[in-house]
Amino acid sequence: MREFQSIFATEIISYINRIRESGRTTACHEVHLGSLDRYLSIIGLPEKEINETTAVGWLKYRNAKPNYQANILSYYRGFANYLKAHGINAFVPDSPYTEHIYIPHIYTKEEISKLFYTCDSLIPRYKDNRSPLMMSMLLRILYCTGMRLREAVTLRVGQIDFDKKKMDKIIRRLKIEKLMKRYPDELSIGQMKRVSIARALLKDAPVLLCDEPTGALHYKQAKEVMTLLKEVSEDRLVIVVSHDTSLLDEYVDVLMEMKNQTLHTIKDNHIDKEVLIPQHKKHFSMRYSFKEVLGERKRLALLSLFQILVIVTSLVIISGLNGLSTSIEKSYMEAPLKDIVTISSHDGEPLSLKEKGTKHFDIESGYIKGVNALLIRLPKKTKHIKLISGHLPHHTNEVIITNNLSHKLKSEFTCHLLENETYKVVGVIEDNFYQDQLVCFHHDIDKKYPDLLRDDKIDVVTKDSETLIKRYEKNYEVDNDVYMKKMSYGTLISIGRMIALVYMMISLFVAIVLTKTVFSSLYLERSRSLALKISMGASYKQLQRESKIEILIIGTFIYSISIVMFIIILSILPLTFFKRYFHFICLASPYYFYIIFYFLYLLILILSASAPFIRIKKESIVSLLREE
Repeated sequence: MREFQSIFATEIISYINRIRESGRTTACHEVHLGSLDRYLSIIGLPEKEINETTAVGWLKYRNAKPNYQANILSYYRGFANYLKAHGINAFVPDSPYTEHIYIPHIYTKEEISKLFYTCDSLIPRYKDNRSPLMMSMLLRILYCTGMRLREAVTLRVGQIDFDKKKMDKIIRRLKIEKLMKRYPDELSIGQMKRVSIARALLKDAPVLLCDEPTGALHYKQAKEVMTLLKEVSEDRLVIVVSHDTSLLDEYVDVLMEMKNQTLHTIKDNHIDKEVLIPQHKKHFSMRYSFKEVLGERKRLALLSLFQILVIVTSLVIISGLNGLSTSIEKSYMEAPLKDIVTISSHDGEPLSLKEKGTKHFDIESGYIKGVNALLIRLPKKTKHIKLISGHLPHHTNEVIITNNLSHKLKSEFTCHLLENETYKVVGVIEDNFYQDQLVCFHHDIDKKYPDLLRDDKIDVVTKDSETLIKRYEKNYEVDNDVYMKKMSYGTLISIGRMIALVYMMISLFVAIVLTKTVFSSLYLERSRSLALKISMGASYKQLQRESKIEILIIGTFIYSISIVMFIIILSILPLTFFKRYFHFICLASPYYFYIIFYFLYLLILILSASAPFIRIKKESIVSLLREE
């Protein structure tokens, strides 16, 4: 944006930002208002006020051509009205009338034929290039239908009725069979009126609006047109606007006159008005909303792709962290040594603690040939240990091992403690995240090897490892490897959740901005359509409900696709590591999490998409109907 230095710099920037937020370009506004800013800086206004003298002086300063002054004044008028709306005194000039000296060229039949022949003779420059065909078709549509260029360019195949039987029926009804092979310039005014009515009937709309259908017609042609409209009104609503009340009184069922912006009923044949109400409500239905959404599918592709990416990544991260946390907690609860805290002295002196426990059995001095495994003694209480097969050791020569170690050792193996002795594997436990390769002996193994008992260490069985560790960590060496690993991984998961939260907040902000931008563009392009609905009797509540239905359709579609992609991603991820150590097959979250996430996403989508609709509500029907 340009830099503004006058006393109105703040107001100019605010006005341009407002225009930019509405979805319009601001390049011309910056140029013209930048010129006004320079002029105001030169003259040095003492206070915030633009009088007529200042405005005229700026126009002279621009030294623009007369035809260009009207364009410059249009930008100044908008800014001046903005200043007045904010309580600043500003001169607003009248809109200048510019006499158009342009005289349109009327093509002759020879010129039109030559134009069509040239279009039909165009040669495609590239393979499968259909531009020559499109140009030829576009010119014929413009010539034969009287459509505007914008209407013809945006015309879709689904909006064209190719039902020849229906067309023939309307042609016979309006008696225009002989007119079908004529050019528009070969038709009389009355014939053009009948062709226009036929074109309107092909649309098969429930309401037919006729603005001065008998204008420029003599009395006989006017009666013929009104007779046709009377026949058409048998199966649809026909609204005729005309100044010829005597002619209308002969054909219409309800005649209303407008005086001082108020409608006065002159004639009423007691039509059942309740019939029109259900048709009106049916017009603004969910089916119509589906058509609106499908019509803008290309425009919504960018929005959908980005939000699908955000939702899928968010679900993977959050669900993965939840699954990881659950698995670590499960592994901790099943760890054989989770309740044993080892306390030892710093200097090797014998311990004299009041805690109930047993002397430490230095079983780590033993080893298994060829296998790097941890050798431990089981506590007396072993209800938390989950067995895959077998049973817990009943004798000192029996052990249980992890599933991973069972694939390396046979059912019986030699363990080197003080002497070689063969131990029998009587049970297999699941691979635990905290102890992968583990050999668990009978809790009375110390009676068999009394020489391995130590006085400077003691094993304390407790249900609250954290409290016991905090009690003795200042004076003694306290160790519970399982608990310390749990705390470390818990810290990592907390950090991961904070990172995930920051990512989701940033993605959410970007999604809101993108949604607002896309829907602002859509509402601006459909402003004329919204204005027509309002003029037909639709309330803002109806339009807002219709808009919310569209948003719900879009949001539900995006979320459904995201869930499908989420499931597909989970099915192809390499989860061997997780299956082995964490004891879960897929990343998991409670089912209600996905429901809450869905409604939260819809709420954000509705709020961000409804924001541009509020601006539409503040605009007048006339300004919405006016084309850019």
